[in-house]
Amino acid sequence: MTSANMLNCTKCMQPIGSVEPVLALNKRWHPGCFVCEGCNCNLVDKNFSSNMNAPFCETCFNKSYRPNCKKCSQPIVSDQKYAVIGGKPFHATCFVCEVCQKSLYGGKYADRKGRITCLAHR
Repeated sequence: MTSANMLNCTKCMQPIGSVEPVLALNKRWHPGCFVCEGCNCNLVDKNFSSNMNAPFCETCFNKSYRPNCKKCSQPIVSDQKYAVIGGKPFHATCFVCEVCQKSLYGGKYADRKGRITCLAHR
């Protein structure tokens, strides 16, 4: 065995052996050991995110680590525009006047006791 074959899997701590390892998060994993920390689904050849060097499928990562929009309750993912109003996040598309549904993202708005409106409806 070469020294490369003696490296251990991050998950099970067993030698990688002759199997082609998964290289992710600057670590080596057996293909069967590279799984989501939340639901245990296999992540080989799938998009994943990490928290504290642990891999997560997108669904588990969104549930655990992404803020949810106050209006629609869906996660706000990293490439989406959003606004934080009163400490609460809103998707840009969800940040609208409660009366006329006009987009308020990037504009002026009124916030009275948690009721968010455009200036015309304040």
